[in-house]
Amino acid sequence: MSNPQHLVVDVPACKGHGLCFFGWPDLFDLDDDGIAVPLLDEVPEGQLDEVRKAIAACPERAIALRPA
Repeated sequence: MSNPQHLVVDVPACKGHGLCFFGWPDLFDLDDDGIAVPLLDEVPEGQLDEVRKAIAACPERAIALRPA
């Protein structure tokens, strides 16, 4: 079993493009300023591939996985 991973958004780096939300609405919401908000804290192992795709899609590289 792998170590738990947390989904985080670097708020100052996020420019509100919305690619994460529109591509993965089950993983992200947008706040009133259009900044990404993760819907998951700890990422289930079965969703790691989708999270990695969202991370790769972010033009600002504002999304990351961090060890718990």
